[in-house]
Amino acid sequence: MDAIFQPSRAAIVAVLAALALTWAAPLAQAQVGTDAGRPIRFGDPAAHRWTEDFFPGSEHDPSIPSLDELLGAPAGSRMAHSAEIRAAFETWAELSPRMRLVGHGRTHEGRPLYHAIIARPDRLEQLDGILGDLGRLADPRGLTDAEASGLIERLPAVAWMAYSIHGDETSGADAAGALAWHLIAGTGPDVTGLLDELIVIVDPNQNPDGRERFISQVEQMAGYVSNLDHASMQRGRWPFGRGNHFLFDMNRDWIAGVALETRGRWEAIRKYSPQLVVDGHEMEALDTFLTYPQAAAHHPQLPGTLLAWQGRLADDLAGVFDSFGWGYYTREWADAWGPFYTDAWASLSGAVGILYEQARNGGAPVRRASGEVVPYREAVHGQVAASMANLNTVAAARVELLTDYLAARRQACAPEADARAFVLAPNAAHPERRAALLAVLDGQGIEHETVGALELENASDRFGAHSDSIEVPPGSTIVRLGQPQGRLVSAYLEFDTRMPADYIQKERADLERQGYGNIYDVTAWDLGHAFDLECWWADAPARDLAAFEPAPIVDRSSDDPSVFAWAVDGSSDAAPRFAAAAMARGIHVHLSDRGFTARGLAFARGSLLVRRHENELGDLGQQVNAAARASGAALVALTTGRSPDEGPDLGGGHFTLLQRPRVGLLSNEPFASDQFGHLWHHLDVRLGLDYSILDAQSFGSYDLRRFNVLILPPGYGVGGLLADHAEDLAAWVEGGGTLIACGPSAADLADEELGLSDVRRHSDVLSEIPVYRAQAEHALAAGTIEVDVEALFAGTGPVAGDELLTEADGDDEALARRDDWMQRFEPYGVFLRAAVDQHHWLTAGTGEVMPVFFEGSHALVNSGDTPVRLVAGPGLRLAGLLWPEAADRLQLSAYATVEGRGAGQVILFASNPTFRGSMRGTARLFSNAVVYGPGAGASAPVPR
Repeated sequence: MDAIFQPSRAAIVAVLAALALTWAAPLAQAQVGTDAGRPIRFGDPAAHRWTEDFFPGSEHDPSIPSLDELLGAPAGSRMAHSAEIRAAFETWAELSPRMRLVGHGRTHEGRPLYHAIIARPDRLEQLDGILGDLGRLADPRGLTDAEASGLIERLPAVAWMAYSIHGDETSGADAAGALAWHLIAGTGPDVTGLLDELIVIVDPNQNPDGRERFISQVEQMAGYVSNLDHASMQRGRWPFGRGNHFLFDMNRDWIAGVALETRGRWEAIRKYSPQLVVDGHEMEALDTFLTYPQAAAHHPQLPGTLLAWQGRLADDLAGVFDSFGWGYYTREWADAWGPFYTDAWASLSGAVGILYEQARNGGAPVRRASGEVVPYREAVHGQVAASMANLNTVAAARVELLTDYLAARRQACAPEADARAFVLAPNAAHPERRAALLAVLDGQGIEHETVGALELENASDRFGAHSDSIEVPPGSTIVRLGQPQGRLVSAYLEFDTRMPADYIQKERADLERQGYGNIYDVTAWDLGHAFDLECWWADAPARDLAAFEPAPIVDRSSDDPSVFAWAVDGSSDAAPRFAAAAMARGIHVHLSDRGFTARGLAFARGSLLVRRHENELGDLGQQVNAAARASGAALVALTTGRSPDEGPDLGGGHFTLLQRPRVGLLSNEPFASDQFGHLWHHLDVRLGLDYSILDAQSFGSYDLRRFNVLILPPGYGVGGLLADHAEDLAAWVEGGGTLIACGPSAADLADEELGLSDVRRHSDVLSEIPVYRAQAEHALAAGTIEVDVEALFAGTGPVAGDELLTEADGDDEALARRDDWMQRFEPYGVFLRAAVDQHHWLTAGTGEVMPVFFEGSHALVNSGDTPVRLVAGPGLRLAGLLWPEAADRLQLSAYATVEGRGAGQVILFASNPTFRGSMRGTARLFSNAVVYGPGAGASAPVPR
């Protein structure tokens, strides 16, 4: 394990002294009407101090400076900056034989991620051996009962204590420093006895980028007068500090690992095989304190002993909180269904996962609804007290905890668990997605093997099709359930994990009685649907299959002068990246609307072509190859434009000249900061585009002529913003702009009064729904109807579309009431089946059917260009909880629409296609919209 950089003690003390002066402790009251030249004081004012000792009766080594000394203020009386927290831990690591500091990565903004190992000095010396033995419990294959008993008898348990994964939930990180100091400086039996049983890992500041963003907002809004209002702007503003640099909610990133921080934490936690994982959060300011046991529903893969352990931990914590008179509760809303949270990942890995939700202060005292004023330091104390209570519980039950941990890992590896397996096809069309999925599995220690030709028995694919037997080509990957991380395999890769019937019944009753239920997060998440890769669940193949040896990659790129053109296959997700990189270098790129053949290779619809004769760059070959390297695209050099078959020649009208996208991404209120972050991350990291972030609050001040793509992230109340600027937006679109809106913003843009789109919200055209559905059915059936030629020429055949002339009737008010009732059953996040128009430029790189992620109550209906449309019938739902009312509203509705308006276009996505960065399949649609849209869907003037 690599320790992070260790500066000298003198350097650390100098840094902390400077910081302490900057954020010094209580200042004298300034004279009314003047600031008296004094800096503003942050944190708890003198009138609202919490003076209780965090560790009453404990003794500490005076040679280890306390957090109070290092900060120049009582620990937890104000928010400590990330640099202060890091400097304190570096100081302690240098001074204490009980602590070792280890780095596990850096954030996007370059801040170090690190954790502190706290243990008896002799155990730190023997750490590698101890972790090796814990690893034998984590992978118990071949471990005898006698060996296991010996290990459990002598090994310490490991507790991973992590705090403030949401950067604006600050009390956890401030508590982490106090906790760590107590464990390394404590000299009494309350600490030494605990360390006889445990190794404690403290991950003090899981989201330093978000924390610093939030603290800067609070400090910038602070004044001399203390504000107790929980909802004031003095406690942060858009985009707040919840997410990381790209605003991802990292507590929901544990499946896909999009964030740098998550990937670093995967690797770090796995090294220690912990038995307890605590995740310290904050919740709404007017609340108290929540911890586990968890509410229903419970994911079926969670260990059977988990709730009992959570109950024991809560019992001991309750005794501590009762002594202070603090409010707390369990089992009310934090359920155990979603496997994508920190504690869920830990529990599925065999540990006991625990959540803390301390009422949020925002770094200053808060007045609750009762009138009670809670100092910030009291909230920090709550996190400290909960942490110590849980550590004492597991220390006292070390042997039992290790025994249950081993049992959970053994159960995952048991032969009976090995009956089924997940199989991933070679997927040559989407190598990037496949590689990304395998990297996700590798990062979490999930075993897999790539094998030769394979016959699967009893196989079901991601669309629900079942085959008794199916031949799978060489290069497929098998992920078996029977392995130490088998619970994660099932939780993350099962296509359709269904909630228990009793829970669904209760949820239904709550929705009908009160208009809202208990589900607050997505109900579908599996990686097969999210990545839209060909895959199956099947009976587990034999274990003695031959390994697959991939053919060597042939370099078909060239910058030889004889090259006529260069091509990139359109199936690859690297194609839009290549187009963006090439156009940024001034290269002219064409998009094909048909597949073609060249150099013995079949290029899919949506492939890219760079013709030498159209580009005047002197080093064109070098530039094209540089764009390919930057994008990861496989470049093929072609020496002729003549097709070897019936496909199009390369100089004809089946190739559309693209235009370099000049992108503006709207931000700030009323857009959702996390959903904005998903789109932002995709533009920046996945596409590598140049873009401008535009402030929605100053939208009228921008010269829109500088952009040919504008993106509206999901948001609520976007209609007002659109109404204020509808004329300008309409003129911009008609002049050649591509306007892209996602989720609720797309629904607001579909308001007829704005005049920006002919798409309509389901709720606005209730009496016309039969007409829209009939039109949709005809669109989906296009090209599949067999023509009765005799009847055609005899003039006796049916006239397609006659039924569309039938006027819809009904009581509008009754229809509105019915629709309002049905909206309460909106899905919280499901995978639905969508039919894909294979002739539309927007759908390049997709199949005829694709899974799409959908959430919310907004159904879009359209009789025009709908490249991606939801299907009807029982095949609509692929995964997640979809009530019949929601299915009725969503069937045959539009997922993605494209409307030409003047020289421009409007593109609507019914839900965020880049949701949480894990929806690789629909993200391709967004890439196409942004990169190809200005040329393929809009009209740019031909140069003179």
